[in-house]
Amino acid sequence: SSSTSTKQLFDHYQKTLGVDLWNTQYERMQEHLKKLKEVNRVLRREISQRMGENLNELCYEEL
Repeated sequence: SSSTSTKQLFDHYQKTLGVDLWNTQYERMQEHLKKLKEVNRVLRREISQRMGENLNELCYEEL
């Protein structure tokens, strides 16, 4: 029927087969977010150390 939207079609497909088409994509996005947060944490630490903060974490060679 022409009144059926794409979303309705996918929703019906998922319900009929008992699958979640977006679950895998959501998990990938969560993993990517986790990696980005870790990169952000490392960069923030490096920036603060270059500004003279948190130097206790560095060894003599890194200073």
